[in-house]
Amino acid sequence: RSAPRVGDQFQASVPPVDSSSSAPRPRPGPPAGAGAGTCVWAPGRLPPEDVDGYLEFVRGLFCGRLEQLCEERALHLLQQCQFDVAAAKDLLMPCEPQVEEVPATGGETQNEGDEYCMICGDGGTLIVCDFEDCKKVYHPTCVNLLELPRGTWFCPRHECVRDKCGATPSPDYQCIQCPRSYCSSHIPHALKRMQDKDSGEFLCDFCFDKEKKILEKEAASKSKESKGSRRPAKLTAKIIREKAFLRRVYNLLKRQKKTSAQPMVGNKPVDLYKLYKETTNQGGINNVVGDSRWRR
Repeated sequence: RSAPRVGDQFQASVPPVDSSSSAPRPRPGPPAGAGAGTCVWAPGRLPPEDVDGYLEFVRGLFCGRLEQLCEERALHLLQQCQFDVAAAKDLLMPCEPQVEEVPATGGETQNEGDEYCMICGDGGTLIVCDFEDCKKVYHPTCVNLLELPRGTWFCPRHECVRDKCGATPSPDYQCIQCPRSYCSSHIPHALKRMQDKDSGEFLCDFCFDKEKKILEKEAASKSKESKGSRRPAKLTAKIIREKAFLRRVYNLLKRQKKTSAQPMVGNKPVDLYKLYKETTNQGGINNVVGDSRWRR
């Protein structure tokens, strides 16, 4: 065994501390990569507003953990980028995570669709339409099927309601609430106004009249409660479509046993119908969520 290091020859000498000395403490050294005597930041090379905007961008990257922010390092990086603010921001922008595709297990791909029958709105044993990108589901009895179909099955949404028509319905005239659809040749002129030009949604005459009767009944009930002091608003096609959309949303939340409280952003209520139409105009929820501008 080695001899223990005991003795005066192994003791370090510590100089006495002068408590009366007012000499300033040494400042931290330059950032990593900046050697002795290296200029960390050369002021005056950029307009102050450009520097402030760059530092504000850096602070945004450290939102919630500003204690880890070192502005000197950020400025030194900007100098290393030849004072190119765009290049420095690009280097600091977090990389998007690479999502690995999980290979499908088994020989068949799972055919996922909606969770509730399009006709009655209930769950249970449902069959899925095999039409491309349809994914609507139904109870066999709701579509007058005595037994489960074998092979490929298309739901009634892909047949014109006109008897013996045989034409494929126009995507513009497929009811959003039921399987009724019309081809371009057999769409009644009065029904063309039922389509919302912003969202592309279409209500057939049956669903439109049903929603209108519901709203008229609600308006009459409110007028009765107020003893006629409040006149019901005129039911336009736009109002009926919006109320029908909100009814579908709240019914879905109710089935899923989720809260149906009005969502708020910044203490302001969210217009769900307007949000839905804007999302549809942008190509759907996947396009909106996948937009890289949300990450900046």
